[in-house]
Amino acid sequence: MESIVVVAWIAAIGAMIAALVTVGGVLLTVKAGFKTWAQTERSKRIDEEISWKKARYSELIKASKGFYYPTDRNLINEFLRQYNLCLMYCPDEIIHKINRFLETVHTGTGSKHSDEEREMSLALLALEMRKDLLKRELLTESYLEPKDIRHVKATESQPEANLLLSQDRTNIPVNNISHEKKEI
Repeated sequence: MESIVVVAWIAAIGAMIAALVTVGGVLLTVKAGFKTWAQTERSKRIDEEISWKKARYSELIKASKGFYYPTDRNLINEFLRQYNLCLMYCPDEIIHKINRFLETVHTGTGSKHSDEEREMSLALLALEMRKDLLKRELLTESYLEPKDIRHVKATESQPEANLLLSQDRTNIPVNNISHEKKEI
């Protein structure tokens, strides 16, 4: 009688082990499926962010021509619009390089930069954009401060490009670029 009970216990333990193995297999399959799904979603998000950045960066480079003679107010406005969009998803280094470029095209009181400085700041911006796209990483942290965010707009006032940056960061005029003088 004891041998029948022992055999029954062994059979029950075997059935439980088989059930655990089955449940374990199901859990491993679910875990692997979830991990695959998460990696796929992350990859999609990276691809979307890179696609978004490519569009912004391309538009910034195209619009940067507006700051050079002959200047183009519409291109400058487009550059500034793309800059504002970049504030959300572009790395800090890009924002700093854009700010540096804006400083070099600024022709307000006492702010004169050579063509070489302007070209170099644009080249450094383009190189930073390339580095960012090649990293294929999501933006996960930022150390920007309020002083790093520029609120600028293009305005007409002189026959050459003129970008005014104010320290209070509110509706900072970007004097634009026209061949004829117009009063605002």
